[in-house]
Amino acid sequence: MLMYRFEIMVKEGEKLVLEPTAGALLFSPPQSILVGANDCVDTAVELYAEKGRVVEGQVIPPSAGVRVTVTKGPSDEVVVTTETAGDGKFRMGPLRGGVDYR
Repeated sequence: MLMYRFEIMVKEGEKLVLEPTAGALLFSPPQSILVGANDCVDTAVELYAEKGRVVEGQVIPPSAGVRVTVTKGPSDEVVVTTETAGDGKFRMGPLRGGVDYR
């Protein structure tokens, strides 16, 4: 387990929205609201991260604007869609692990 601790000074009643991001990590909850208190708080917010799956590829011949879609299992529920860059490459994610993607 990895823990990242930081300190921040917030006025009493002031609200901050914390929205963690990382290239290959998925956070739960995806955002959290921190409200300033009138005293120090040891742990104001706890966020959990899991390593996500990243899907990368390239269409040949290289073409820009090709639509690439990832679906979930046999249901064909669209999870994410992107388009290829000028060199035909694409990158999507991070996606949750333990799911059958197509």
